[in-house]
Amino acid sequence: MLFYLASTLATLLKFSGAAVAVGGVGYFGFHFIAENGRSAQRGESAVPAKAWQGAGARKGLRIIGVGVLLLIASFLVALVLPDVPVA
Repeated sequence: MLFYLASTLATLLKFSGAAVAVGGVGYFGFHFIAENGRSAQRGESAVPAKAWQGAGARKGLRIIGVGVLLLIASFLVALVLPDVPVA
């Protein structure tokens, strides 16, 4: 029973971690592109520091970090499971 729960937890962490990380990339990208668009409308040709260091970009990077932590937790839970081939 313990191995079944650990297997279910590992699978849940794996898929939720991947989904959270992809969502974080989207959130970061949205804010990064929006800030670059505002910079281009002002006639600036360089990428502004706010695109990387703004509140939206930092939050997106934190979301990506949470997704990575979930994936690492999935890996650590999977280490507990025995290597039993499923027939």
